[in-house]
Formats: sequence, C-alpha cells, structure tokens
Amino acid sequence: MGDYILKEGFELPDDTPEQTSESIHFGFRMQLNLPAERHEALKAELRELGTLRNSLVHHFVDLHDLWTLDGCLQAQDALNQSYTEIDRHFEQLVTFAGYMDEARKATADLMQSPQFRDMIVNGIGPDGEIHWPVAGIVGALREAFQELSIDGWVNLDAAARWVSEHHPQQTPQKYGCSRWRHVIHESGQFELRRFTHNGQFGAWYRERPHASAC
Repeated sequence: MGDYILKEGFELPDDTPEQTSESIHFGFRMQLNLPAERHEALKAELRELGTLRNSLVHHFVDLHDLWTLDGCLQAQDALNQSYTEIDRHFEQLVTFAGYMDEARKATADLMQSPQFRDMIVNGIGPDGEIHWPVAGIVGALREAFQELSIDGWVNLDAAARWVSEHHPQQTPQKYGCSRWRHVIHESGQFELRRFTHNGQFGAWYRERPHASAC
C-alpha cells in the first residue's frame, strides 16, 4: 500500500535522477490504481487482517478455554472462521500479485523486442522518429572522432570507414539517410566543412559545442 497499490488519480513523485550529458536514462515503475472507495476499503480489510494475525499469534490461548471439550470445539470453530477469512484475503492478494507479474512479463517481452532495442540503442522510436542526440550512429561518429581527430577535426570518409569496421550495423540507411553527409546534416550534432586539413582535402567534421547526448 502506498507503493504498488495506490488510490486512483494518485501518482508517486518523480524520482528520476538528474541526467548527465554522457548517458541516457529511463525508469520503470508498476502501480495498481483503485477507485478511492475501494482503496479505503482495502486498507481497512488489511488492517483487520493484521488484527486477526495478532489475535491468533498472541491472544488465541487467552481467548479460548483449551482445557475443556466445549472450549476446544469453540476454538476449532474460531480457527475455521479465521482460515476462511485468511483464504479470502490471500486470494485477493494473489490476484494483485498476478497483475504485477503480468506487467513484469509484458515489460520483459517489450525490452527484448527489436523495437525496444532500436529505441534504446539506436534512438529510433516505435513510430520511426529518430532522437538524434542518442542515435547509435551519432555515438559511433563520436567514437570515430575520439579515435581519428586531427587538431579537432575528423575526415568524414575516414570516420565512415572506421564506423563500418567497428560498428557495421550503424549505416546511414538504417536512419533513412542515403550518405554519411546526410547523417551529419540530419542529426544536427556536428559541424561539417570542406577544406584542406593536414595536407588532405575533403569533408571534415567536428561535434557542435552545444551538441551532447541526453
């Protein structure tokens, strides 16, 4: 109660930690929302169950005369009634736990799906929209920059060859682009120029100062 089983319309406060520019973060939380009247009734029922438990554990012998036949029969009836009540609560709680388990399994299936991997690893949403700051191909271009940069610039052709060798699954076509220059333009994460650098003429890129993964 107050963590998984909540009153309808109540949301737990957002405890998502502040994100750094070098990471992507997502959270997952399950909750079962009950109408206000049902929620209050359930809390009362569980309090009664707790009272029943305390009575059985701590006071049963005091409440029943176990030294006489009639007292034992009355105690037996009380136990049978208690078991019936406990079974009713148990079945209800098992149902709630079943909802949680179904949600957990559905989430596991989702996280193992190609669509989820595309969203987390490649930044491609289920609707096909690309979140370029965390796109896999942008991350690969950043890695290529760290490996190949010369005075703060990287030759695009050299970076494309490096990505093809180290991250062959990251291709422009995966992101709806025809060429690597198209990726640079669409992502908006890099600055691209054509000039002679270090004795080599071609297209060179570097990360824009404001661009970072989020």
